[in-house]
Amino acid sequence: MTVDNPLDTMPLFVRASSIIPMTQVMQYVNEVPDAAYEIRIYRGDDANFMIYEDAGDTYDYEQGAFAFINLSWLENLAQLTIHDRQGSFPELITERQYNIIFISERGREIKTVLYTGKEIQVYAIENITS
Repeated sequence: MTVDNPLDTMPLFVRASSIIPMTQVMQYVNEVPDAAYEIRIYRGDDANFMIYEDAGDTYDYEQGAFAFINLSWLENLAQLTIHDRQGSFPELITERQYNIIFISERGREIKTVLYTGKEIQVYAIENITS
């Protein structure tokens, strides 16, 4: 693949059907413990991802103090399911803002939800424009 772009930018190549979770830049673990998650859905086919959370600064995960959240994308329904949280630990953030960005060759769409640990579905609009 050949890409023509200016020297001051770096192209980013992401495989279609990817789910990439992100959050804000931090200087150390738990600098902003309740920071929003940005979930990028690169459309194309069905996809899954598991978000893992623990205290970040202890070994308590070795005794089961952790949680995980499964994300499932169904392309034919344009549906992201953020499943029930599994597990727990004392420092767990029980509510977190999720900024969902659906990305396709037609452009991007952003939806924001408040996740409380219970399953929710978020739908993309099929005919998004850039």
